[in-house]
Amino acid sequence: MAEGGRPVGTLAAQGIRTMWGAAYEVLDGHGQRQFTISDDQPWMSAVEGVIGGVPLLGDVAAAAFDYFVNPTFTVRDEQGNPAARVHKQRSFFSRRFMVEELSPISDAEAELLLTSLIQLVLRERERG
Repeated sequence: MAEGGRPVGTLAAQGIRTMWGAAYEVLDGHGQRQFTISDDQPWMSAVEGVIGGVPLLGDVAAAAFDYFVNPTFTVRDEQGNPAARVHKQRSFFSRRFMVEELSPISDAEAELLLTSLIQLVLRERERG
């Protein structure tokens, strides 16, 4: 909620969360889609899942994989133009993400987008 108690917006997952990748819609306070967020390399999630499935050795390999391969998400506006990019910086515990603005964003859109990206990062940290 923003100042004055008005809702800022919602981050809604598109479909069910799969091992193949994640896609989200960013809705404004009125439920209108403003942005979409998609994983730039969804196939890497599938590879990580296969590596992590190997007993004992899979845990070590998955930790190394998590360090060297870092997810990147592109935020696109309603016209499909890239507005921002979010990528995880190299770390073992998935704690650092960087947001890069690719095109000018208004103050109202920035508030909506940044709160949505915080939710995205928290969800992706949970996911692995």
